[in-house]
Amino acid sequence: MTSFSFIHAADIHLDSPLSGLSAYEGAPVELLRNAPRAAFSNLIDEAIRERVDFMVIAGDLYDGTWKDFNTGLFFSGEMGRLKREEISVFIAHGNHDAESELTKHLTLPDNVTVFSTRKAESKPLEPLGVVLHGQSFRDAKTEENLAVAYPPAVPDCFNIGVLHTAVEGHAEHAPYAPCSLSDLTDKGYDYWALGHVHEYKILSEDPLVVFPGNLQGRHIRETGPRGALLVTVENSKPTVERLFVDTVRWHRIEIDAGPAHSLQDVVRLARDRLETLLAKVPTDDHLRRASFSRVAPEPTANFLAWRLNCAKKFWPSPTHWATTSFGSRKSSLTPYPNWMLPPLRHARTL
Repeated sequence: MTSFSFIHAADIHLDSPLSGLSAYEGAPVELLRNAPRAAFSNLIDEAIRERVDFMVIAGDLYDGTWKDFNTGLFFSGEMGRLKREEISVFIAHGNHDAESELTKHLTLPDNVTVFSTRKAESKPLEPLGVVLHGQSFRDAKTEENLAVAYPPAVPDCFNIGVLHTAVEGHAEHAPYAPCSLSDLTDKGYDYWALGHVHEYKILSEDPLVVFPGNLQGRHIRETGPRGALLVTVENSKPTVERLFVDTVRWHRIEIDAGPAHSLQDVVRLARDRLETLLAKVPTDDHLRRASFSRVAPEPTANFLAWRLNCAKKFWPSPTHWATTSFGSRKSSLTPYPNWMLPPLRHARTL
């Protein structure tokens, strides 16, 4: 079997609106609005740069019903870029894709294969000795176990399963196409390319069963770097490398404001924490703005609520303060602070 590589992506949610900052004055609205598209374009750049043999998208390419047909035209154009590089793409639609009627009428370049909604099917890549098995969602609320009906592994081939699923143990996600881990590993496939869970997770090492996480964090609950996986196969053994392609990155920190006696003390505490973070994160012109909020006890037993907004990398001075208010002591008033940090257009790490 020859050596080859492919990209495993999922939960792209093209044109999904990012939430949490666009309502604030001075927020980079265009950056937020275009982030899912920009991240996807970065992914296509990586596929071309790495000269991968094919790409797998394991569901939720789109974000439900489209606002207009431009979403599909954009995706078709990006697939055209891959076609010119002779890179094939295999897609298993997920619950959000099934919500859209337009996905059924979109004409895509012939390098793109969408798995059937009727039953699981197998797609061979004979020059590579690869067979991909997959099934798309017919309905958004697909609640039956699709994995059990996937075909058996093809002997003497590298078998890849593509599935959008809520594998057992992920109760925080809607239980679409639920299955157990053993339903997957018992198939005898060499790699399972999963989608639906927005966090990067390896469920099994042998065989590799992996969620790549979503391509772009969409709100403060989706923190840290986001992207896809570069899978390299040598001697039938796959290894994965994370490709970070997000263009807006969310971070969450907690500030202990107990020692603070004034707002200036809070500024110093915030600056120290932010400088620590920024020292660890590559920065360039994409770092536009940071904001965070905090409610914390003062030594006087009052609570101080504030919002700090700054436009400089190292926060030399606040641009403005929001409303300051006081109230009675309640130990439950400890929401986490957060800020939005646009990082490099793309970065890569192991």
